Amino acid sequence: MTDKKILIIGKLPPPIGGVTIHVKRLLDSLEKNEIGFRFENATKKNILKLLLKCLFRKQIIHLHTSSPILHFLISLANLLNKESILIITYHGNIGGFNAFKNWMDKTSIKLTDIPIVLNEESLKFARSFNNEIRLVPAFIPPIHDEFLPFHIQKKVKSLKEKFQIVFCTNAFNVSFDKNRNEIYCGSQLLNLFCNSKNQNFGFIFSDPSGSYTKHIEKSLLKLTDNILLISEPHSFFEILKDADCFIRATTTDGDPLSVKEALFLDKIVFASNVIKRPVGVYTFSWSKTNELQDLILQFNDFKKNNTASTYKNGAIELINLYKKLCKQ
Repeated sequence: MTDKKILIIGKLPPPIGGVTIHVKRLLDSLEKNEIGFRFENATKKNILKLLLKCLFRKQIIHLHTSSPILHFLISLANLLNKESILIITYHGNIGGFNAFKNWMDKTSIKLTDIPIVLNEESLKFARSFNNEIRLVPAFIPPIHDEFLPFHIQKKVKSLKEKFQIVFCTNAFNVSFDKNRNEIYCGSQLLNLFCNSKNQNFGFIFSDPSGSYTKHIEKSLLKLTDNILLISEPHSFFEILKDADCFIRATTTDGDPLSVKEALFLDKIVFASNVIKRPVGVYTFSWSKTNELQDLILQFNDFKKNNTASTYKNGAIELINLYKKLCKQ
C-alpha cells in the first residue's frame, strides 16, 4: 500500500492479557484491511535486534508495551534515525510508576513522533511534553471467534446452573503497584466472594497465567463452591459472554480492554474509580470493600436500567493514521 514499511513491535498471546489481545486484534484488522506490515515480538532476548532495526531502517515503527524501559530505549534509537517515524502506545496509566520509570516515560514521550495514550488522565499528564500526543481507545472488537476449551465451557455452564447471577474478573498476573498493593485486587475479590453475604452469587476469576492460583495457594485461602478459578490460557471475551457482570478492581489503570468488551456485550460493569471510566460504568473505591459490596447487592436494580453501549474501534483510527503517515 505504501513506500514506507510498517513495523509493529509488541507481544502476542500467550500470555493472554490486555496488551497482547490488543496487538493480536490490531494485526487481524490490518490483515483484513490488506495493510502491509511486519511484526516483531518484544522480548528481553531480542531487545538489541529491535534497537538495530529502529536505528537503521526507513519505516513507520509502532511500539506496544507498558514497559517504561522499552519506551525509553526505542525512543532513543528513533532520535538517531531521521528516516523513521515512531509511534508508541503507552499501555497503562502514565505516571503510575516510581520516579525513575516515570522520568523514562516523560523522556520517551518527548522523543516520540506520535505518542498515543489510552485515557484522559494520561493525556492531561503528558500533553505538555509533546503536542503530537493522541488519545486512541484500546478497544478493538475481535475479528474472529475466540477460543474457550470445552472443559472450561462445562465448568462455566455448571456454575451458571447453580447461581442465578454470575460475576467475573480477570488478572493477567499477580502484580503490585508502587505502594505494594495488588494492582488487580485479586485477593480482595476472592475474599469478598468467599464471604457468606456473597456465596449465593457465582464468581469467575480468569487467571490465564496461573500466577494468581499459586498466590492464593500460598495464602492458604480456602475458596468456596461459588468460585470458579480458571488458571490456564483461554479467551476472557468468551467468559464475558456467559457472565452477568464484570468487576474491574485495580489500584491503577490505562484503558482496559476488558471494560470496553463487557460494555460492548451489554454487561453491567463495576470498576474502581482510579481513572475516569466510560459512561455506563458503576464505580467504587478499590480500598473500600463496602462500596463494592453495596454495588453487588444492587445488581438487579442496575440490570433493569441497563442500556446498550457503543464504542469506537481503535483499529480504525490506527489504520487511518498509518495511511496518512505513509503518504507523507
